[in-house]
Amino acid sequence: DGTMFLLWLLAPSALSFAPTSCTSLARAWRGAVPVCAAGLDTFSSASWPTLQATLDLIPVFSCADEQAAPIQYERNGTPLALFYADVEAAQAELASSREMFPHDPIDLVPFGLGAAFKLAAEDKAMLIPSSSEITAAGGPPGVSPVGQALPLFVCMEMSEEQPDGTPRLPLFMSKADALKAIAEATETDSPEEQLDLVCISLDRAIELLVTVEPGKEAPSFRFIPPSSSLRFINEYVNNDQQQ
Repeated sequence: DGTMFLLWLLAPSALSFAPTSCTSLARAWRGAVPVCAAGLDTFSSASWPTLQATLDLIPVFSCADEQAAPIQYERNGTPLALFYADVEAAQAELASSREMFPHDPIDLVPFGLGAAFKLAAEDKAMLIPSSSEITAAGGPPGVSPVGQALPLFVCMEMSEEQPDGTPRLPLFMSKADALKAIAEATETDSPEEQLDLVCISLDRAIELLVTVEPGKEAPSFRFIPPSSSLRFINEYVNNDQQQ
């Protein structure tokens, strides 16, 4: 049902993200190596708990059992959860899992990006970015997203002013969403102005936030999930409430 979706929306930090073994659903996942550039010092940083709470507001998706525990894929005898940044790719994986295990209750459940990122850094999971967003970031068409860094899109001239007056940069997980935001901003303020969009990986953004040189201020980012992810969650919850 939609209970886990509602829990994620209302209190994402309350969910337990540690993978739970699901032997009956385990599948071989050979040749793929979890890739995450973050070192363990990232998670020992004093700023990490707050940053993880912020990132956990961003949904990524995993095929999960009836206890909402991510299905474990086996790689060289080690259990591994898969978290998809692309909800359409996650839906395709869900269809494949249901076809392979028709008698097992499997559903798509959102998890926090921060927790998924940490599990990937600990080699307990894989965080799989969108293949189309990798291409949008300059990668070759059709490249496998497995093992790739998760791209974020930012316009350096489009900062937001926070209540204290300091600027904050929006980081979009979807290039299309970023371009739409730029178009709306320039149409309102400066229709003739051409604003450039650049790409930064999630790993690099986190590194910038947790490793600040003495005497310097940390940058301020607002992480923006794909509109497709939010639309999927809203539709799922609405459908569940109508049943």
